[in-house]
This record gives sequence, C-alpha cells and structure tokens, in this order.
Amino acid sequence: MKSWFALLIATLALLTSNTTLAGGDVKMIPVQTPKGTFEVYTRKVGDNPKIKLLLLHGGPGATHEYFEILDQYLPAQDIEYYYYDQLGSAFSDQPDE
Repeated sequence: MKSWFALLIATLALLTSNTTLAGGDVKMIPVQTPKGTFEVYTRKVGDNPKIKLLLLHGGPGATHEYFEILDQYLPAQDIEYYYYDQLGSAFSDQPDE
C-alpha cells in the first residue's frame, strides 16, 4: 500500500509539473546515506549571479509543487531559484526507510 501511494503521488507530480510556466534545468543529485545512494530532484530556473533563492518545502508529504505558482512572478523579477524535493517526495527517490 505504501509503495502504491508513493507511485500515485509521483505520477500526479509528473503530470502536474508539465503545467509550469518557467522552464528550468533538472538535476538529480546523488546523496550518500547509510542505506545506500539515492537521488534528490532539483530544478534551477533563471540565471542571476547576484540573486538566488532556494525553495524548501515542508514535510513529510509535501513537494516542490506548491511553489510552482512562483513561476508566474520570479522570472519577471530576474530571480534565479531552485526547486527541491526531499527524499521520499515527488520526483526524488522513494527509499523504504
């Protein structure tokens, strides 16, 4: 049941992420843990060497998606920003523990 729910959430996240207004460079960042190596989803939008913003969602259970509304505002302000999904959320790996 837990893995089915995680798959459902990841699928919904994938479907809704296609509606973002801003593009961005997606990178899966490897993270070493005692349980193994997992990948964490990040997406960079914009290019400004002076103004950078890291968008960290709450959790557990939240994802980067509730920040996507900012795609309508931050690019016009020339702000470089980064989305992030913690392990177990949306596009990041879903470890058992």
